[in-house]
Amino acid sequence: MNVTRTSMLSGETNTLYVEGLTQDMVDRWQQGELIQVALAGVPQELREFIMTGITPKEWLERLPPEPVWGRPIGKDDVATMINKENKE
Repeated sequence: MNVTRTSMLSGETNTLYVEGLTQDMVDRWQQGELIQVALAGVPQELREFIMTGITPKEWLERLPPEPVWGRPIGKDDVATMINKENKE
């Protein structure tokens, strides 16, 4: 299902395809069911997009992840995460 949202951070409108998402799932969430229950099986990054309009790429660019295992996040790590988003 294609989902179009406007980012709370940038004001940009984006459309992402969310595999496995149905209108029934969205309706259940909008009627008050916890998003992680209503949209079970949808990755957290895409649930965040559905709630806030913030794409995974925008999160990485504006709010980079903290270093993991004692090493800083490098440009290759970010590129890998962005490429993953582009495939979804």
